[in-house]
Amino acid sequence: MNIEQGTSNDLTSKEAALNNDSKNFGIISYVFMILGLFTLFLGIIGVILAYVKRGSDSCSVMNSHYDNIIGVFWKGLILAIAAFIGILIGTGFGATGNWFGLVIAFVGYLLLFAVWIWEIYRMVKGVVKLSEGAHYPF
Repeated sequence: MNIEQGTSNDLTSKEAALNNDSKNFGIISYVFMILGLFTLFLGIIGVILAYVKRGSDSCSVMNSHYDNIIGVFWKGLILAIAAFIGILIGTGFGATGNWFGLVIAFVGYLLLFAVWIWEIYRMVKGVVKLSEGAHYPF
């Protein structure tokens, strides 16, 4: 029984020592992603940082956070592009007096807003879980 507890404590202390620098790097990546909600360039920097560290970090906790950052970036980008296409198509049809085009544009704006809120939620949740030293739950 003591052997199991010793192994568990060794693993936790090893991950804790490893996580000090990794946590800071992860938090920096999250901050760049949050700032990327206002400027795409900073979000790209955040996802590049996550790609660089994802394979080189042996800590599974950190890799789960890097996977979260990368996944949120790509899913958010795809959904935002879809929303912008809807907005462009909708305003084009709406300019001709077609009410259906205005509905499409409105749905595009709602989707864009929902993506923005979803990304904020995922990034804040990631920072909280990272500060606790926990895996990011998928």
